[in-house]
Amino acid sequence: MSVVSLRSVIRPDVSSRTQASDLKSTTTLATTVLRLSYEAHDLPQVNGNLALLSKKHGQFKAVIQAMIEQSMGWMDEVRSKDGLEKWLELVETLRQVTEGKVSWLSDLQLGSCFEP
Repeated sequence: MSVVSLRSVIRPDVSSRTQASDLKSTTTLATTVLRLSYEAHDLPQVNGNLALLSKKHGQFKAVIQAMIEQSMGWMDEVRSKDGLEKWLELVETLRQVTEGKVSWLSDLQLGSCFEP
């Protein structure tokens, strides 16, 4: 992933976080960072950004939920293209991000995406 493209996404993130009511742009920025990492086939960066952004945007539950849903959409592809080890790393990151947040994440449809 280009450092320039990531910086262009993260720089507006700083201003959107100063305006705590700007949920839509914060969600867009967080999911764009994850998407750019995923499209660059940089799964360690996806995991790192997911962990970092879930802490950084803890005040917006909807942002975390959008990032989780987006990442879960990649589960089958990660497993088939990158193997079980990378898939398990993503599962572990998602587990860590969602730990302690079950009460407001209960409406996510997890299905069988976590079955090895």
